[in-house]
Amino acid sequence: MEDHSGWLRPAYYLRPGETEEQAVDREVRAARRAVALFDSSSLGKIEVRGPDAAEFLNRLYVNNVKTLKPGCLRYGLMLNDNGIIIDDGVLACLGEGHYLVNTSSAGALNMHFWMEEWLQCEWRSLRVWIAQQTAQWATLTLSGPQARAVLRQLGLPLDLDVSAFGHMRICETAFEGEALRVRRASFTGELSFELDVAADLSDILWRRLIDLGAAHGITPIGMEALDVLRVEKGFLEVGADTDGDTSPLDVGWGAAIGKKAEDFIGRRSLTGPRCDRTRVCSSSVCRLLTRALGFPWVRTPSTPPANVDGHVTSSCVSPHLGRSVALARVRRGMERQGQTVSLDVAGQRLTAEIVRTAFYDPQGERLNA
Repeated sequence: MEDHSGWLRPAYYLRPGETEEQAVDREVRAARRAVALFDSSSLGKIEVRGPDAAEFLNRLYVNNVKTLKPGCLRYGLMLNDNGIIIDDGVLACLGEGHYLVNTSSAGALNMHFWMEEWLQCEWRSLRVWIAQQTAQWATLTLSGPQARAVLRQLGLPLDLDVSAFGHMRICETAFEGEALRVRRASFTGELSFELDVAADLSDILWRRLIDLGAAHGITPIGMEALDVLRVEKGFLEVGADTDGDTSPLDVGWGAAIGKKAEDFIGRRSLTGPRCDRTRVCSSSVCRLLTRALGFPWVRTPSTPPANVDGHVTSSCVSPHLGRSVALARVRRGMERQGQTVSLDVAGQRLTAEIVRTAFYDPQGERLNA
């Protein structure tokens, strides 16, 4: 067990005779080939209600909230006044004037305070009520090609076919007489169902899913496997792949921002001289391949001393690709796809290639199944 933002979460589930690497590799393969079960309860859950809830959230998020329809989800970014990414997550519209905001685990409390500050100090005329719900709901996630087959056996009164319940949708039902929310969102790149249930029922639901999924090869997975899965897909983790100087323009959100006509927190800081500096000199998140693991810096290929061109933010050994993969912040990285760069790893020079999109299933066919 490891501490993640104040929550104890399993790093991996070790079996007798296994090493840590073997356990993580087994868990990653289970998620890609069968079905994985993991606990996502630490993700922030903030309920926002009221006649002006859509307007309120639209001012907080980079992307448009007002067009989000009931029963649908949308991934979004939040910025501070300086246009720097401070959190991300999936936003759900549960009904007219009723939203559920999922934040990162580290941002659960901070984002709640952030929302309250704007509501109470700046936008006092808005009719909105905010409730911190993180500890009240547990979240268990089924992920993998067999996830739908396992969930069907739970006997919920839901049509789970992709035509009725597609990716980025949410449904509300019941489990053991208590409310249950089912989300089609994925942090692994696989077909996934996130189940929100009352915290005191989470152990019952976990054991039920393990029993029902035994015939389908269900495997509990920990944080290490989850990290490998999201790096293989090129999914961003705020705080790991971003820092205190990362704007949405650095991570390829310029087009999304350009489509939004209305104002939001941090928008002004994305224009003017600072914006020009960011585009020209700051690093961009890109996908980077190499045959070595553990490299701390990305450099231009030249004799030492070389100018630092960026740094690796997340890396892992991909069981499916048979090599190491990483996410990195590279100066003008979006413009340099296909180029080879040199890495300085403890004095040893290694090479890597800057590539496009995800390493695994770049078209997203598996999560849309």
